[in-house]
Amino acid sequence: NPILNNVVIRNNSAGYGGGMYNYSSNPTLWNCTFTENEAEEGGGMYNYSSNPTLVNCILWSDSVFVEGNEEIYLNASSSVTVTYSDIKGGWEGEGNIAVRPIFCDPGNGNYTLAENSPCVGTGQDDADMGAFGVGCGIILSTDKDVIPLQFSLHQNYPNPFNPITTLRYDLPEDGLVNITIYDMMGRVVKTLINDLQTAGYKSIQWNATNNTGSPVSAGIYLYMIQAVDFRQTKKMVLLK
Repeated sequence: NPILNNVVIRNNSAGYGGGMYNYSSNPTLWNCTFTENEAEEGGGMYNYSSNPTLVNCILWSDSVFVEGNEEIYLNASSSVTVTYSDIKGGWEGEGNIAVRPIFCDPGNGNYTLAENSPCVGTGQDDADMGAFGVGCGIILSTDKDVIPLQFSLHQNYPNPFNPITTLRYDLPEDGLVNITIYDMMGRVVKTLINDLQTAGYKSIQWNATNNTGSPVSAGIYLYMIQAVDFRQTKKMVLLK
């Protein structure tokens, strides 16, 4: 029953289980990335009489030679627990998503995450999904059909920060969006967004200035999103 942490399994080929074949085993995988593996069945992972647990993992762009789930195959005596992971095609479990992870440069073996990746800050306890964290700036996605399942406001990154941080949020539908920064006394510091926006995975940066453009002092700040009937607030820390 091995435990794997922060492992990339890529570009492998096998008859069964291109990335991993589990036989009568109950492995635990934390922050692992499976991609570009191929097999007859279970492009990412094949399970025979096994019960693996995956947390904060990415399984994306694995393939199979026959019809079936490209990422995870389970025989009748197997089960899998997947939470806070990005699985192509989707997988039931708390915190799971099914969205292109936006790696920095997968063609050259770089599987760090772009700053606007939906896997940044969406893992368990606001950790990142996958083997590596952020390794590059924003990369524009050409996916037009990727829509979040629910509203969400993620933890800013980096945090603490000085002087720029990125706020990420998910919009499952079009609507009026307001994102405002407050100090700990509840006073408005800066309104970042107050406009109609289309559905999708969004992000915006704050450069630690107020509504007049003046730098603000170090300390704890609150950022709140209001979108349709959704409202959520989180804290962030500015260091100087």
